[in-house]
Amino acid sequence: MQNRMPRLLITAACLTFLVGCAANPADDVPAAEIGEAATVDEAGAMDGAAVDAPAEAAADPADAGDAIVSNEVDEADPNAPMTDPAAAALPAGEYPLYGSIQAVASKVSRSHTLVFPTWTGSWVTDGTLEGSLLGFELDVDALLLDPGNDYAMKDRLETHLRSEDFFLVADYPTASFSSSAITPGGAGGTHTISGDLTLRGVTQPISFPATIVVVDGVATATADFSVNRQDWQLAYPGAPDDLIRDEVVLSIKLSTDPAAAGAPAEAGSEG
Repeated sequence: MQNRMPRLLITAACLTFLVGCAANPADDVPAAEIGEAATVDEAGAMDGAAVDAPAEAAADPADAGDAIVSNEVDEADPNAPMTDPAAAALPAGEYPLYGSIQAVASKVSRSHTLVFPTWTGSWVTDGTLEGSLLGFELDVDALLLDPGNDYAMKDRLETHLRSEDFFLVADYPTASFSSSAITPGGAGGTHTISGDLTLRGVTQPISFPATIVVVDGVATATADFSVNRQDWQLAYPGAPDDLIRDEVVLSIKLSTDPAAAGAPAEAGSEG
């Protein structure tokens, strides 16, 4: 009986630990594919809000409208968006972006939501999705932790996120994404967006699935995917008994129309 008691205690402790573990949000979304890293100095200034126009822009928006994707449903495959130039035409040009950008980070005990309310972005197109580029730059220093949820350590955690353990906003106050390609297809989305994500002085080429819809001259792109924070040198491990997971979920919703994005019309983005 004496020999069994330590085993029972260990088993009970393990069960308590497992029950107390918070789910990993990254398990529910696809992981972004990562290329070779470059520093900001090597890659040059990365301004996600300033996207270069496609090399060949259509002189007449109607000439390129047939490649835009609408939200009509193909009866043979309800998950496949159909091509409909009349409903989906997005004239060639540059459009400001509206919407929301946030991240969900988790540790053993719970998850935290980071909202980035201040950012600017643009969508440049020749009238086709494949001839489109999008990008944004956000103010990391303006991040909001768990909006609407007050607790004792919240202010301290927000300050810690801005420190050298995480975003190091004193040296790198902004982060940015600039796309290099939008291609049809992608697990969990209608398209795959590829481009450079710059954070904390590190630029990583990434690709992730997104659902892109263009209806009545309004383009909307939504994406939920995970990245490994270690790839951007956010390496703080957390407490030994409450380790921070490496996977972070990014949730992005972008639109060329503020009403579709739920953003105020007078703002270039949420901020």
